[in-house]
Formats: sequence, C-alpha cells, structure tokens
Amino acid sequence: MELESIADNRPADDPVRERTLAAVQEARRGLAQGPGNGYISALTYTRTLSRSAAQLLPHHTQLTNAKENS
Repeated sequence: MELESIADNRPADDPVRERTLAAVQEARRGLAQGPGNGYISALTYTRTLSRSAAQLLPHHTQLTNAKENS
C-alpha cells in the first residue's frame, strides 16, 4: 500500500507513476490467485510472487529516494 500511495501522489501523466501502479496491480493479481492445490501449483505461485516482488523493488527504491530528496 505504501508504494501505491506514493505513486498516487505523483502527477497523473508521470510515467513512473503509471509503471508503478501497473506493477502493483500485476502483483495484486498474482497474489489474489492463491497457491492452488499441490506442490507444483505452490511452486508456481511462489515464483509469481517472487517475480512481482522483483518488479516492485526498483519502483519502491526510485519513489522513496525521490520522496526523501524532495
């Protein structure tokens, strides 16, 4: 939520805002799917969450650094 809130406070036409909100939405979509039943499904779910976290981290770093420098 913090990342989404920081992005929401940026101008509507800001490309960083748009990319960040898209990454947050994609992470939520993956999280909402749940792990399903079985070992393979759990591994797939874990990989999906890992990829989402990896995509969100640079956005978080960029936006929190920008927030601290403003």
